[in-house]
Amino acid sequence: MWPFGVDTRKNDEGDIPFSRGIIYGFTQHTQAADSVNVIFTRYARERMEEREILDADVLRILQRGDLKGRIEKEREENGWKLKIVYLLRGNREAGVVTLVYSNSPELRVVTVEWEDLP
Repeated sequence: MWPFGVDTRKNDEGDIPFSRGIIYGFTQHTQAADSVNVIFTRYARERMEEREILDADVLRILQRGDLKGRIEKEREENGWKLKIVYLLRGNREAGVVTLVYSNSPELRVVTVEWEDLP
């Protein structure tokens, strides 16, 4: 059982979040609302510089964006990997891949990418 009542159930691939909406709401509103919880990896910082995406952009994506794709269990990191996307700078959608931990308010930014690039 996750904090804040996020339930997990097992399937053939292992533990998965029972409700994408619950885990997404937990991430978006609880963790990203306080920027002190957002930790950037070195790789994410390099991608942000390369793609000219600012810290403020990443926080905006995390706070206002939508979940895209699957939520995956990260066994080595003991967390869940997910991508949140949001429209930036007119009509360009950017995605932030993050790790969310069940036992910590930390939200680790793994990478940042423009969704319209291959």
